Order: sequence, then C-alpha cells, then structure tokens
Amino acid sequence: MGKKIAFIGSSGGNLYKQGGNNLPEMMKEICGQTKAADMEITFVQYVLASGSLDNVGPDSPATLYTWNGTEVQAVFQGTLTEVNVEAEKVDAKLAKKIDDGEIDGVMFVSASPDGANRQAMEACARTKIPMAGTGGSGVALTQNMGCNVLSASGTTGTTNRTRAVAFTTALAKYWKIKYMPVIGNTGENAASKAEGNIWKRINFRGIMMTSLPAFIAMALCLACSKIPGCGSLSDVFDTLVNSIPIVICAIAAKQVSGLDEVGVC
Repeated sequence: MGKKIAFIGSSGGNLYKQGGNNLPEMMKEICGQTKAADMEITFVQYVLASGSLDNVGPDSPATLYTWNGTEVQAVFQGTLTEVNVEAEKVDAKLAKKIDDGEIDGVMFVSASPDGANRQAMEACARTKIPMAGTGGSGVALTQNMGCNVLSASGTTGTTNRTRAVAFTTALAKYWKIKYMPVIGNTGENAASKAEGNIWKRINFRGIMMTSLPAFIAMALCLACSKIPGCGSLSDVFDTLVNSIPIVICAIAAKQVSGLDEVGVC
C-alpha cells in the first residue's frame, strides 16, 4: 500500500500567475510524480480565488475544491469569505484524518496556517508527519508551529512541475522510497494541455516573475564587476544582458503554448 498524501492550500499571490489558477493541471503534475514514487493523493482542500490574493478582497468570487477519489471537483462557490468558512469545515475533516493516522504526508502551496488550514497544520505539528510546500509567509508560519517541513521555498521561479518534483523528492527521501521524476508530456497528455483558450494563458507578470532568477544573476554579476580586480566580469554581464530576452522567450513559450518542453523547442 502506497503512502497517502493530502494536498492543501490556495491559489495564493504569485502562485496564481504560476500555475495556481489551473488546479486540474497542477494536480496532473502532482499525481504523475507521486504515482511514480508509489504515493497516492487521497485528500485535497484548495481555495481558488478569482485573481491573485495580492489584489482580490473578501467579497471576490472564489471556489473550494476537494478530491472525489480520482480528480479534483468544485464543491462550493461564493465570496472568498464564504469559501474560507467552508474550507475550515474541510480542514477539520483533514485534521481528524491526520490524528487518526490516515494521512502519511502533506503537500501544501500558499497555505494559511492561521486561517483555513489551521486545524490541519496543528494536527501535523502534533503528529510530526512529513510535509513539503511552497509559499513564503505560509511556509514560515508552518515551520513556527513546529511542523516537520522537509522541503520549503517561496513560490517565485517555480512551476507546477518543479513544485511536484520537489515535494515528491523530499517525501520519497524521507521514507527511503525509490523515485525517478517523470519528465515530459507526450501524446494524449500533451494534446490535452494544448486545449483551451490560449489568451487565458498569457500573463506578462507571471512570465516576468518566473524569469526573476535570470535578472538576479545579471544584477549580482554587475555588482561583482565593480569590485576591484573583477573588472573582467563586465564581459560576462554583457553576455547575460543579451541572454535575458532568450530566457523570457523560452519561459513565455512554455507557459503560453501549454506544451512544456515541446513549446520551448
């Protein structure tokens, strides 16, 4: 019997622009990676807002998703405030499952340890089950509660696949399970990802946020080139400047096309 995993969280701020607004696609990646490590998603509690939580308000439309055994399904729609109230009820069910030993590990994205995910997080802290997640402030609060967080990072620069691989890798290492990441989508999977309105996948802020590591590398190189004796780094900086448009184009191609590596090519 494989390890039973719960997936919780919300569409967040930066996450909304980096895959968080499309929960089915996110779950495809997570289910694909966990299956390769003999793990099984058995519980989902996910709050999907109508926009980035950096911009929406309490009265903004939102949807609560749970797991029906094979896929995610919308179980409640309303304002963000109303959805959070319903999410707390689902949170209580998960907390009981954790306390009863029915959940082996938890993956979380942009979670709310002091809100809709409080009860589950408290149960995780009590039982010390392994966890892996992303989302700066949510991760910090989770760790402060005493939870056993194996993998933690911010959301910027991540994708549905990198998050799924990081989460699964951390849990597989903890349980000493052999795991080989599943990379690439072909055939039916690739075709399904290409479906839908392409204009909805164009998000300039999301593309630029994902490209942020390249800009940081360029800035660090420029700073180092000003250090006495490191003037030769100026040529490296010039190369990086010329490479930035290529990085942005590659990321845009992958996100907008929906074809992953094929889109980059």
